[in-house]
Amino acid sequence: MLLRYVIRNLARHPLRATLTVLTMSIIILAFGLLRTTVAAWYAESLGTPPDRLRTRHAVSISFQLPVTYQQRIAIIPGVSGVSYANWFGGRWKDGKAFFPRYAVEPDSYLELHPEIQLPPPQREAFLRDRRACIVGRKLAAKLGWRVGDIVRLQGSLYPGNWEFTIRGIYTGTSQTTDEGSMYLHWVAMDERRRIEDQARAGTVGWFVVRMANPEQAAQISTTIDQTFANSIAETRTETEQAFRANMATMSGAVIRVIEIMSVLILGISLLVVANAMAMTVRERHHEYGILKTLGFRAPHLGFLIFGESVCLALFGGILGVVLLYPASKGFGMFLTSNLGGFFATFTLPAQLPVLAVSLSVGIGLLGAIIPFLLCLRSRIRDELRHMG
Repeated sequence: MLLRYVIRNLARHPLRATLTVLTMSIIILAFGLLRTTVAAWYAESLGTPPDRLRTRHAVSISFQLPVTYQQRIAIIPGVSGVSYANWFGGRWKDGKAFFPRYAVEPDSYLELHPEIQLPPPQREAFLRDRRACIVGRKLAAKLGWRVGDIVRLQGSLYPGNWEFTIRGIYTGTSQTTDEGSMYLHWVAMDERRRIEDQARAGTVGWFVVRMANPEQAAQISTTIDQTFANSIAETRTETEQAFRANMATMSGAVIRVIEIMSVLILGISLLVVANAMAMTVRERHHEYGILKTLGFRAPHLGFLIFGESVCLALFGGILGVVLLYPASKGFGMFLTSNLGGFFATFTLPAQLPVLAVSLSVGIGLLGAIIPFLLCLRSRIRDELRHMG
């Protein structure tokens, strides 16, 4: 019987109930998109192979390491392969189309990164031509590039005008593989540095180290760092997953803001539900007074108030989850096509809908606490004075 009263009460103010449900759905939708964005930001680091390490400068990745470190790392027990890379920077056309650009030692880099897939003819063409580059499938589709096109970059870290010929378009072996980057020959970049920027010639940004046994990651990392201890460029070695996670943390100030916003909007939804229920209880003082005189106790009144509040929040949460699926697909297409270097994939976490619905129920319960307490504290004689 009480449940029937709850349903009737929901229909007494259809406009208010509808607006509350819609507000809750929009808030849950925003919460879901924000949390999915955070999960997508860290997705690439979670999908990295366990047998790779990254060695960078101990102070910061912005400091360079001598390329000669490669030979000394290669002979460390447990190391089965070493390559290196460098952030190239630069700007394409007006700079509005941003995408990561890396200068790498192509042969060893592709060997250590089997997730970067190239057709054999394109791979051979890339390895033979120092002025060549390869680009990801998503990046090529976005900018309309084809194999054989010339990419002209205006240097930033390394001034001057640069031209590279696209010799291949790579694809990834999984959804977490970045298909929005450009790779070029490190030696092509270093040749010009030896003429125009000798201080940075013969240096790299980081080394990629492959281990024969991933269980020796800690031991090999320590050995590498001890090898270059007290040198002009000390190193810090960590697993590739930790390296990418740290990079995401260092460059993820916006992501931290998004995490905070996702929590704040839940507080806003709580205020929305609490305000709706406070108005409802205030309008029904007279009815609650009559119910008390008829013998309705606190559990009965609580069921009416909490039930209505939970229903409003729950309906809004379910509607928000339903809208979340198409919204996340559209928003994900936008992010991966425009910011593929940072968001290789954008997939709705499997547990997020359940979390969103659970939070909606929790918000409904919390939002009814104060209105329920106000109802209990009011006296019957005071409630019966109110006729509306």
